[in-house]
Amino acid sequence: MKTTLVLWGALVLLSPSGLAQEGSAPLPVREGSKALPEGDLSTFENLHRQFVEAKVRFSEKLKQLRTTDRYREALKKRDMKTLRALMAEVPRPEKSVLPGFLEQAKQVEGSEEEAKILFYVLSNSGRERELSKKAFERLAARHFKSKGWGPVLRALPWILPKDRAKAFIARLAKESPHAEIRLMAQYVAATSTLRNRKASKEEKAEARKILDEIKTKHPDSLPGLSLNGPKFIQEHLQVGMKAPEIVGHDVYGKPMKLSDFAGRVVVIDFWGDW
Repeated sequence: MKTTLVLWGALVLLSPSGLAQEGSAPLPVREGSKALPEGDLSTFENLHRQFVEAKVRFSEKLKQLRTTDRYREALKKRDMKTLRALMAEVPRPEKSVLPGFLEQAKQVEGSEEEAKILFYVLSNSGRERELSKKAFERLAARHFKSKGWGPVLRALPWILPKDRAKAFIARLAKESPHAEIRLMAQYVAATSTLRNRKASKEEKAEARKILDEIKTKHPDSLPGLSLNGPKFIQEHLQVGMKAPEIVGHDVYGKPMKLSDFAGRVVVIDFWGDW
């Protein structure tokens, strides 16, 4: 009974309309690559589709590998060298597919479509640091004024040399034409300073001052919500409350928002790949 109540509570919270309306149609289930759309798609949408399909194939091959005697024997012996070699036989999509995206981006060079592709590579390249750096350099050179920097700013200190990341984020904080990007850059710069053991007391004091200002003057911004997390959870994320808006892209690369599904039961799976 307890599990049922917890699950139902989650569904109530995550439905934009509170409770799903009786008799409302369920969300369509999309399984594997066969459900992905065909037809006249943009370059970005086609590339997104390729990456999703590659991830599906990767997952299937990985499952097959884990059923083999070689893998099971190596796992039993905790033979990490053999396990790594076996895993290398199943190339990750970041390594096998994303490099081609950089070439495709050249065909729409200088356009917003190129920026979308390069930000996509930057966001999904994972362990492929060199790939991330190539995407970053092209974005920095041709799309500095883009709004797309917001979601990737926090990753830059992990992708780039620290001095390079620090200088670029500081430049965005001052020169970006978009207020939300300037604010996010200030937030990332300040939080990075607080994590830096080599930062001086004066630098850390200035960073705390910036974060306090964001909390008080911009409480509804993404950085403000991050800093005011406990308060936001208490006021907006309790069971039975209307879920806050969530905006992003679906598996087709099309814009979507949570309120599009008002009146239906919605389950949201938050996950990450580290």
